[in-house]
Amino acid sequence: MCSLAVSLGTEGPRSTLQAVQGAMGLVCPGGAVAVTVYRGHSGGAEEGQCLADFLRTVSLRHFTVMEGKYLNHEETAPYWVLIQRK
Repeated sequence: MCSLAVSLGTEGPRSTLQAVQGAMGLVCPGGAVAVTVYRGHSGGAEEGQCLADFLRTVSLRHFTVMEGKYLNHEETAPYWVLIQRK
């Protein structure tokens, strides 16, 4: 199993998607990509939405995608996404 971690939050939606797609291509079967999404900066909400829109289209046959958010923090608090390769 191999896993990768990606921390996002300042480069914009295009580079975010490129980084996540690249990591997904590198991770081994049974491994995972962990992503931290920072929404508190200018453009952060758009970046997070763009990532979520992309991840909703990922094949369930090849990946499982999970998301975790703080329930007692502000809406702009960071959250995580775990992308597990089957």
